[in-house]
Amino acid sequence: MLKKVGVYAKKDHPDAERIAIDICRRFRRDGIEVLLEDSLAEQIGQINGYSGEEIPRLVDLIIVLGGGRHADFRRAAGRRAEYPDCRRQSRPPRVSHRDYP
Repeated sequence: MLKKVGVYAKKDHPDAERIAIDICRRFRRDGIEVLLEDSLAEQIGQINGYSGEEIPRLVDLIIVLGGGRHADFRRAAGRRAEYPDCRRQSRPPRVSHRDYP
């Protein structure tokens, strides 16, 4: 069961703030904890942010907003892969912010 979600975003991406707020609202409404990267937390006025390096070991799912952070995501995914419950599965579907109202 999904308990914690980590969210990364491209700094200064025009839609990242709005989408991050919506993601937080939707997941928290369902009782799922959302961990935001430090810079994103600051950008949307959240008090508690997490370093990008610590999020992968704390969450069940990682969401990356705005692209342009592929290297960071690959590093995070590599750290997450150190844990035995994280095995490479088939490629997940690509989701765009345009998929959400």
